[in-house]
Amino acid sequence: MKEHLIAGFLMTLLSCSIAAQVDIKATMGVNMVSMPGLRDYLNVNYARSNQLSVFSTAVYFSGEADYQFEKMQIGIDLSSETNSYNFDQGAGQYTLSYSFLQPNLMLYHFIQGEGYKFRFGAGVGPRFLSVSETDPYIITSETNYKTTGFGIIGRIDASTAVSKSVFAYLGGDIGFNYLGVPSSGNKKLQAPMQPDGVKFTGFFVGLRLGILYSITL
Repeated sequence: MKEHLIAGFLMTLLSCSIAAQVDIKATMGVNMVSMPGLRDYLNVNYARSNQLSVFSTAVYFSGEADYQFEKMQIGIDLSSETNSYNFDQGAGQYTLSYSFLQPNLMLYHFIQGEGYKFRFGAGVGPRFLSVSETDPYIITSETNYKTTGFGIIGRIDASTAVSKSVFAYLGGDIGFNYLGVPSSGNKKLQAPMQPDGVKFTGFFVGLRLGILYSITL
């Protein structure tokens, strides 16, 4: 009896191993981002007649690896978001650019059929923000700031086969990032109207296009 139980357990593990699958994905896209603190900072101090709207467009790149089991997938997503703003100040060009590094631990439920896969899921992870500011009225022309935080993300996506192992990918994200005030040493990114500092906290929605490679183990 004991031998039968062990044999059954080993067969179950073997069947799970045979069905195991790893998906590797690379994407690019755009985010529509709303950061009220940053928007107020730029509109009050630099934008003048070129006032920013509620949302701005940022460029997005990501890579992801997911392990499949049952009807679930767990994976690591590593993405970056970049954006820049430029305003003429008379004395020269004011520029502020930022980049996010956003690793996420992701969990998905999926529905799979012949030549397609549909998923929905969510993730969470730390955020690493770098900001570069060039102000023509300051002698030190460029200042670099950094801060960290955390974020959550929800995702829905679909992939369709273009060959046995290669899939075209389309996805959509919605998320929220909470970040501290960027600083350079003891200097905060701040303004008279924002004495506590400029926060990059905000939410986003995004569209992704990419390619997915599926490996059966």
